[in-house]
Amino acid sequence: MELVLETQGRSKTFTRAGGVIGRDEACDWVISDPQRHVSKRHALVTCQEGVFFLTDISSNGTRDGRSGAQLRKGQAQRIEQDSVYLLGGFEVRAPWSPAPQPMSRSACPAPRAASSLTTPFLSWTRSMPSTSRTSSLRPSTH
Repeated sequence: MELVLETQGRSKTFTRAGGVIGRDEACDWVISDPQRHVSKRHALVTCQEGVFFLTDISSNGTRDGRSGAQLRKGQAQRIEQDSVYLLGGFEVRAPWSPAPQPMSRSACPAPRAASSLTTPFLSWTRSMPSTSRTSSLRPSTH
């Protein structure tokens, strides 16, 4: 089970283990943002009962790219195909996939209480060695 997110011609594949998106080098998807509109730890991707979610954990906020609505901090929002999120000046998309694979309920861990979604995961990512980083983004220059 995988989720692909894209921004500025780059992509990141998240497995059911999820990950953190942000400027901090310990994040799973590092977005280099010299203007610092993207927080060090901006958003959390989780998988619960076969469904991927995005949770705003930033100090700068995350918006739904289609409606412009601000996501509630700490509240997981289901990621649908073709979802668009605005993290600072970056438009992050969950592109449409022509052949989605069926998801079993056991594909992702059982849901947890909202208060336990960020703290253990962030503690774990802070302790990860820097070699666990998988990709880095730089803002466009145009």
